[in-house]
Amino acid sequence: MNLPVGVMIEQGISFEPGAFLPKVLALMNEKFSGYIAITIEGYDGIEDSALVFRSGSIAAAFHEYMKYNILVLGNFAVPQAFNAAGAKNNSSDIVALGNQQIDLVLAFNDKARVSKNYAAKDINALAVSTYSSSYAEKVLSEVLKSQPSKYDVMKKLGLSELK
Repeated sequence: MNLPVGVMIEQGISFEPGAFLPKVLALMNEKFSGYIAITIEGYDGIEDSALVFRSGSIAAAFHEYMKYNILVLGNFAVPQAFNAAGAKNNSSDIVALGNQQIDLVLAFNDKARVSKNYAAKDINALAVSTYSSSYAEKVLSEVLKSQPSKYDVMKKLGLSELK
């Protein structure tokens, strides 16, 4: 995820269970423009999430499984970001950006755009009390089963007998 440098509002905060939802709702009410970045020790390594806000609405979302270099974008990444905020050990930053900076984020990350307009009731439904590995298991199983293993590549090249 490449997000612009902005004005740091809060740095290195750790959301306690149930604290992320009120923070998101407050940012939406304040018509916040910027992002919340969340880093956790997840299911199988480090996971990074970001929710990008433009004038109080969620405009883009990212969720990355660092170990596998897998990036989930847009509508699919929003619930994963909320899930990440439910992790025991999370570290988060809140960064304010200007609307022109948000426009650049959207221009360079078109697939990260969130097409759904999240209202407060939708946000309430996304809140979690603890991190669940189910998102990671699903994403990783789908992506990794579609990628050939080292053995499959070696076999295809006729080198499967090498040790």
